[in-house]
Amino acid sequence: MLIKLIKFFVCVTPILFSPLILNAQKTDDLSVSFSNAQDSENNRDYETALNLYKNIANQYPNTSYSKESIFKIAVIYDEKLYTPPLAVNFYKKYLDQGSGRNSERARTRINYLQKYENINLDKYQEYITILNSNPGTNNIELRKKMEAFIDENPNLPMLDDALLWLANEVKGYRRMIEKKEELKDIDNAIKLYLRIVNDFPNSQNRIIALKNLGDCYLFKKDYQTSKKYYEMVNKEGGQFGQLLVDEYAYKAETYLLQDIIFYFFLIVIPIILISFHFLFPFNIAAKHDFQRALYKTLFLLPFATFICLIIFILGYQKKDNIVGNEPYFMLSVMSFAIISTFFNNIILEIDKKKEINIFIYIPLFTLFIVGVIYCLFYIFGTLSYIERLLS
Repeated sequence: MLIKLIKFFVCVTPILFSPLILNAQKTDDLSVSFSNAQDSENNRDYETALNLYKNIANQYPNTSYSKESIFKIAVIYDEKLYTPPLAVNFYKKYLDQGSGRNSERARTRINYLQKYENINLDKYQEYITILNSNPGTNNIELRKKMEAFIDENPNLPMLDDALLWLANEVKGYRRMIEKKEELKDIDNAIKLYLRIVNDFPNSQNRIIALKNLGDCYLFKKDYQTSKKYYEMVNKEGGQFGQLLVDEYAYKAETYLLQDIIFYFFLIVIPIILISFHFLFPFNIAAKHDFQRALYKTLFLLPFATFICLIIFILGYQKKDNIVGNEPYFMLSVMSFAIISTFFNNIILEIDKKKEINIFIYIPLFTLFIVGVIYCLFYIFGTLSYIERLLS
């Protein structure tokens, strides 16, 4: 009896477990095939890789390997063989399989590549080759190649992309203008951005071009024009536009306000000085009045001189200086403090002989001091300290 049971189990066991064995073997075969396809892709043998991925997708549908293979095929056509129509087709097939970890990327690439579906593939591949051969920014040779490509193909649907790339390269990726010669590049970039804005009103690149125009005029310190373009981005770009220019629009408004205040004080300071001449009787001040005023000022002079020297020595070429002019700025402020103190002492000496209207003098003198110090901040480029306090 025992022998019969053993024989029975020996016969039945392979039948019962054969599906599991077959499935395990199938999974191993799939894993090996997918690994071989990846190896071919990594070795840049894209034709072999495509054949292997396609075999997996066709022979083993509705598996995770099949879905991943379809995505891999799309990526090869997109990023390696530069064939937008086939890339879009396989990205769509991937999305048809249901949601996956690469679904968002697939949708993004479809939106980007759809404008290239009907393009001349040779032209598209030439364009992508120029982009992918870029070793760094401001490469003169590549800029010339792109300029030639744009001149030779004025009617291509991707011309706005080419213009945007070229404009960005011409503008560079600087945060400020350090040399006057760089303004020439900024002017050339402005022409390219304006071409995108005017010739491609429905392009997605229009918003980016408008924002970069704002940046260019910010570099040129034309804050009014810069603000105008940032406002256009806010208006046309919706939430995306607001995110794009939020910080830069604030800078443009801040710098514009700084300019207005500076030119206001340039007008007001001379008016205050002239009003001092007519409001206060300097003609009654004798020589000994000036001597006493100077004598009182000398109490401040040693301290101010000491502070100036210490700040200049410790601040000169210091790494944490924001603009590099901090020592010269402080020297100027201290010098002005000595001069304004001397002037105030003269007024006090005059007041002993003839009473002056203190309610006129104090506001005028205060406005004069604030105006001069603000102008020094502006001239030496150290207003960034005030910006830090306000932010």
